[in-house]
Amino acid sequence: MSTYSVIPERFRAVAGDKLGFVHMHIMDYQIHFIAEFDGILDKDRLAQAMRLLMDAEPVLGSRFVYHWRAPWWQRAEGLATEDFFSFVEGVEGVKGDVQAFIGEQIDSYSAPQVKARIVRSGGPNVKDTLCLKFNHVPADGAAAKEGAYLLADIYRRLGEDPSWRPRPNIDGSRSARQISSRLSLADKLKVIRRDFRNFSKKRGYWKPFPASGEETPRFVREVIGPERFLTLKDYGKQKGATINDLLLTALYRALYKELGSLPDNDMGILTTVDLRRYLPEGKAGALCFLSGALHSNIGREIGKDFEETLRKVMEDINFQKTDYLGLGDYPAIAFFMDVLPFSIGFRALMKILKFAMGLGQYKGGFTNLGIIDEGLFRFDGPEVTDAYIQVPVFTALDTLFAMGTTTFKNSITLAAGFLGSKSDQAIVERILRAVSKELPA
Repeated sequence: MSTYSVIPERFRAVAGDKLGFVHMHIMDYQIHFIAEFDGILDKDRLAQAMRLLMDAEPVLGSRFVYHWRAPWWQRAEGLATEDFFSFVEGVEGVKGDVQAFIGEQIDSYSAPQVKARIVRSGGPNVKDTLCLKFNHVPADGAAAKEGAYLLADIYRRLGEDPSWRPRPNIDGSRSARQISSRLSLADKLKVIRRDFRNFSKKRGYWKPFPASGEETPRFVREVIGPERFLTLKDYGKQKGATINDLLLTALYRALYKELGSLPDNDMGILTTVDLRRYLPEGKAGALCFLSGALHSNIGREIGKDFEETLRKVMEDINFQKTDYLGLGDYPAIAFFMDVLPFSIGFRALMKILKFAMGLGQYKGGFTNLGIIDEGLFRFDGPEVTDAYIQVPVFTALDTLFAMGTTTFKNSITLAAGFLGSKSDQAIVERILRAVSKELPA
């Protein structure tokens, strides 16, 4: 029996959705989850699991409806399999087809907000690569991981019982209010104070990337293997540092060496914070965008070596952890996205973002999407041999360089998405290699 009939036809767009809709107009706002297997999946069962995923988390089977006062999500009707699933086989160059799928767009105005493709290799040793694409408007990186785990769970359940159907998550909160409702009035006032501190905090910038101006979407990846990962864990334990601290430090040093700092300017990197840290068991009520920002700044001196830079990074990050980490921008977001009519808030934020981008101040960005849990992301039959998240094409390279990381089976993937030429790609690859080289051996 289908669960489709019990799902409401529409539900409201929360502030995170509206903010994502704003970002969609200035960047390629897609999140890509890539997994390689040592064998082949049941493509028909995977297609069925994808359809049921959109019932389990209804926002994924909906389209964004713009309204001047308050937009909403409208459930789609009559989705065909080709709307959300594709299959390619006999592929000699799997990487090229994966890259082609990553480069395709999801339109927020038309459902669905998630798509999948199985790329099956040619030759005698046939293997599958599963590519999942999530629209970043209703879901952040953590939500993309949860969506991938849920897809794997549905796939396994269908293997046991083809008639099984999920219970739609129609009551789980997708709003940041699931966090604010847990804060006291005193805490909320302190978050507002943190908001003003964020506005006044000095930003750090870099010498601009020597971009070609070409706007072809490109994606690159660098892998740090299990042996080095364990070395990094031991090093971090000795220094009282997290893997995130080490990666951020390495990115600072790589940008300093490959791009350079500006005279009389601090060096800074904008990083993301998963706000589920404030919720019980670190889980939101439903798939949603629940990320905040941390404005890292280490001053004008990089430090003579990795350890000295690490101390500067840890001093800055550890101080910010004591003061409502990642929540500082949310009072302003709530004002623009929920208090004001959406058309006014949308235009205001677009003007602010375009003004900031037009200042010519080159920014660094970093998002650590954490560990992909191999116990949750598993399919009966073939084993997952590799998995990572490819971050979105945030913007043109002449505005921002951003790196994302994920960890799977003790291997760290460094990834970057950007608009540029092959010569730009060579420089981005060099920066990611520099990040890897900067990390303790």
